[in-house]
Amino acid sequence: MSFSSRRLEQRGHSLKSLFWRGTAWVLAGTAISRGLGMIGGIVAARSLGPAGYGELAMLQGTLEMAGFLAGFGLGMVTTKRVSELCHQHPADAGAVIMFALKFSAASGALAALLLCLLAHGIAASLLGNPALGPLLRIASFLVCTQVIQGILSGALSGLQAFRAQAVVLVITGLTRLLSVGAGASSGSLEVVLWGWIIGEPFLLLAQWRSLRSACRKSGVPLSGAPARAEINGLVRIGLPWVLNAATVVPVSWVLRAFLANGPTGYQELGVYGVANQWYNIVIYMPMLLAYVALPIATATHAAGRQPEFWSFLKNVTLARAALALLVAFPAALGSTHLLRVYGGAYAGAKASLYLLLAAGVIDTCNTSFGLFLIPLGRLWGLLCLGIARATVSISACAAFADTAGSLAVCRAILFGALIMFVAGCLYCTVVWKQSSQDNAPRPSPLEVGYS
Repeated sequence: MSFSSRRLEQRGHSLKSLFWRGTAWVLAGTAISRGLGMIGGIVAARSLGPAGYGELAMLQGTLEMAGFLAGFGLGMVTTKRVSELCHQHPADAGAVIMFALKFSAASGALAALLLCLLAHGIAASLLGNPALGPLLRIASFLVCTQVIQGILSGALSGLQAFRAQAVVLVITGLTRLLSVGAGASSGSLEVVLWGWIIGEPFLLLAQWRSLRSACRKSGVPLSGAPARAEINGLVRIGLPWVLNAATVVPVSWVLRAFLANGPTGYQELGVYGVANQWYNIVIYMPMLLAYVALPIATATHAAGRQPEFWSFLKNVTLARAALALLVAFPAALGSTHLLRVYGGAYAGAKASLYLLLAAGVIDTCNTSFGLFLIPLGRLWGLLCLGIARATVSISACAAFADTAGSLAVCRAILFGALIMFVAGCLYCTVVWKQSSQDNAPRPSPLEVGYS
């Protein structure tokens, strides 16, 4: 039984209490981490200019896509399985963690090698900038570390080790500030990448030490190998999740590639990068609430505590939507002053910023569908929602990217988010009705916050 579960059962803490305790730690770590990351981003945007900042954004997007392809969605799968197993079967939870770490290390190393070998061709043919080839080759090492970090973070979340996650977030923000910010101040993307690479081993070490400590407290041994049936279960869970994630990370990369190969090239990509930074800020903190809530919701549903499950989802969804609005609304009001901080070259990003702030609020609601569908095992339905969103976004961007630049991409993102929101509300209503098997009154998904 995990440390969090012992506190919950022995001291009578409610799910709401456990959630807000975890949230307090994660939000504190996030606030510091994102603050440090924002400082680094501002320094990079001012020092590199729109074109240089666009190149940095394209490199980061390419690394994210390579990491996604190498990770096979094991981070979220690890969270789900560890949260289900660590209470009653701690040895099996430890075996799942070790399997995920070994698999991610091997797949990450292979992906890094392939990216290194194919860097020049990717830069020349897909990114429209052969000069990025050597930089992409340098950055390929980061693919492996990012994949492993995803597993470590997923395991910590599954163990409900929220204080440890907060510490890791602060260390992440500090290392990224020192590496990216200091490198960008030199005006050289190569220095930025080398600084990033140097900081990664320290971050991995901090995450590993945090995981070992959390496992000791939870009584989860980091040893053994999962049974074949467990591996098959991981595949069944992971496949739809990977396919669903494929509608997010690669699609984001494709949208950036549209801009990079457009008439204004990396200049427009830099403008989009500034607006996208605030989109990420809007969704990031509510997303962390989802990471706190998912293992709790999964364990609660698995234990058959349905009334608590529905009530918990309602409270979490409302809290996440309120947090997104709390960030987006002041940012929209102060957009002129925000963009001035990045430099005069980004003054034209205001319309793009408005669109992505709105998309961030809607996407915060869209990610709440996952909190409802994942514990119920409806990952294929979640995949269909993601496909609808990706199709709309790419089609809209392809139609207008050549004429409207970054504004077209932002419109496409907002339109796709709206389509997913409407479809998700309808689908979750159907799923809720199908999942009701007793006569006890339950709140509908509309009351839970999906409308």
